[in-house]
Amino acid sequence: MAMKELRGRWHRRAAAVLVIAGLHLPVAAQDPDVAQLVFPEGRETYTVDDDIVIRFDPQAAQWNDAWLVELDALDVTALAVRSGYGLMRLRPVKRLAPGTHRLRLIRETASRELIEVAVWELELQRPERQIEAGMVYAADVQGSSTVLNSEDLDEAREHVVSGSLRLEPSLRSRHLAVQAAANLYASSNADRLGQDDLELGDFRVSAGSESLQLVAGHFAAATVDGRPYGSLAYDGVSRRGVGLSARLPVAGANLAVFSQGSEPVSGFRRGFALSRPEQRLSGGMLALQPLAGDDHRVDLTLGYIEGRSLSGGTAIYDAGINDFAYTPGVDGSVGSAVLDTQWLSGALALRAEYARSERQFPMVMGVPVDPVRDDAQVYTLSYRPLDGIALGAHRLTSHLTLEHQKVGTAFRSVGAPGGLVDLDQNRIAAGLQYATVALDVSATRSEDNVADGPLPTTRADNLFAQLGWTPKLTGWTLPPFLQQPSLSVGAGRDRRRTVALPENDAGFRADDDSRSLTTSLSFVQPYGDWSLNYSRSATDDRTGQAQAYRGDSGSMDISFYFGDRLSLSAQLFTDLSRQLQLRAGDADPFAFSLPKTATRTHSGTLSLQWQVVPERWQLSLGYSADRSRTSDETYRTRGEQVDVGSNWRVWQLNLFVRGSYQRMRDRSLILPFEDENGMPSAPEYNRSRRESYQAFAGLSLNFSGE
Repeated sequence: MAMKELRGRWHRRAAAVLVIAGLHLPVAAQDPDVAQLVFPEGRETYTVDDDIVIRFDPQAAQWNDAWLVELDALDVTALAVRSGYGLMRLRPVKRLAPGTHRLRLIRETASRELIEVAVWELELQRPERQIEAGMVYAADVQGSSTVLNSEDLDEAREHVVSGSLRLEPSLRSRHLAVQAAANLYASSNADRLGQDDLELGDFRVSAGSESLQLVAGHFAAATVDGRPYGSLAYDGVSRRGVGLSARLPVAGANLAVFSQGSEPVSGFRRGFALSRPEQRLSGGMLALQPLAGDDHRVDLTLGYIEGRSLSGGTAIYDAGINDFAYTPGVDGSVGSAVLDTQWLSGALALRAEYARSERQFPMVMGVPVDPVRDDAQVYTLSYRPLDGIALGAHRLTSHLTLEHQKVGTAFRSVGAPGGLVDLDQNRIAAGLQYATVALDVSATRSEDNVADGPLPTTRADNLFAQLGWTPKLTGWTLPPFLQQPSLSVGAGRDRRRTVALPENDAGFRADDDSRSLTTSLSFVQPYGDWSLNYSRSATDDRTGQAQAYRGDSGSMDISFYFGDRLSLSAQLFTDLSRQLQLRAGDADPFAFSLPKTATRTHSGTLSLQWQVVPERWQLSLGYSADRSRTSDETYRTRGEQVDVGSNWRVWQLNLFVRGSYQRMRDRSLILPFEDENGMPSAPEYNRSRRESYQAFAGLSLNFSGE
């Protein structure tokens, strides 16, 4: 199991190589509510962060597709997400600064077994000189070695060698820019079970002017499994795509269209059967600004994306097993419209979003499947006065936000379609700030499955308030590490209960009540900073038929800087969670009681950074430890890890070496058995111990010239 995880890490590395190889993928989407999906079993949030990672729950969805379209030329970034159980949406998430022209098409496909990423990118900048020609190239090679020892497993070894090469020739003039880029990556993973080879290639060509940009590219990846008993010989994917963006001289209009195709290929040793399910993705966006003035602005964005699985599914045949595995393909589309207005110099903002998606599943075993339609509506009104109200020596500022969201999913071909998933949510948030004191409050009420359907209707009420204080104590006589404090206290309550059951359903009605309290105290000084955090939470089931929980956690973060060369940081964390006794209901003859249990967890890290020679030679040392145990001694675990590293930089060469040692020990209780006299036997424990050593070294060369 450990070796499978080690090999899986390098399979997943394929998705990160596109970023490492120099595609420059930072997306400035800092809003935590970048994109949101609603599932039948709860609310899940998909976010696009600085590393282009789209989070999902592999246990809640069989497959997930996510497409990110970033258009600097249109000053807009859009995200489309399609999930097997959820809503597919397209919406602009953040406006980017004008002046540069860039087109990125990023698609991420994720399932329980595989994560794949495809990237198409165009970047165009105005040259300062009449004609520019240049070449950028970079190369690196790196290797690692890992040894794992365990009491219950044989010693396992893994050796990995990888390398990459990047070439980017470019030619720019005042009216035209042409750029090509090639990225190649190869990795060899050898262990006692065989060998896994991974190869990646990315090639793209782009050309454009100030008002028109065109990009085309191709991406390929292949993995070879060399285990002697394995049936899978290789697995790969091939993708190609083209995109076009243009500025139109009508109401500041910007138009972009793109098309992309992919073709996974798998080959087997026995029977050498191939699976070639071709998939296509195409779409476009139109951004308009019909009104623009000194104190107001109106923006309208229209988008459409369509994805098609041309083969209708994936059929894999293994001659050794003589069996078929069939996965149906999915055709889908999503369209959206977003109206964003600002008035009174930005103090008043109104935003309206609408998205509709449709998914058509092919026939399964000759039986047609109804198409699924998703609709989403979001309306947001916010008001933030620019000047505030003068009160004494300071001004009182405030803000108010009202939001209404409605989402529905239905099988449109049913005679009387009812909502399979419906969400109706209203939220209000307000805040006040006076001098160094700030107060923020919010309230949210949401109901799911509100339409007639087979699922119960659940209502959730959430209240939260936070008070912050950041005083300036310059006139006080205090030690330096206490002169810049920041204190915040927050309290929240979440109530979830069943308010309606389907007809002829006398099922269980849930009623949960959760409360939380958080405090944070931090200080900042010229040579570092430190902070203290504490939180308490409690969850009760008001029906009296389930567990009640209590939790307390605290943490401390400290960092110090000794000049420009030496820095020290430490983090300490402790957590105590208590599971209270199950309260048996008198009306339930099957109710039972469980003992109270508590789990304590302690962890800490310590890291040291030393610039031996500034910008040339750096040393690092790290140590971390964690402890966890239950009050009834049924489980106990201890772990430590030590990391050392060094980095040398000479001219354009960068050499880095890292090593780590990890040790883990755990103990779990074996349930006692009764002897021949009916007496419980003495408790016995399962004990295990694991140790691993890892060494990593690499050499890279980076050079650019005109």
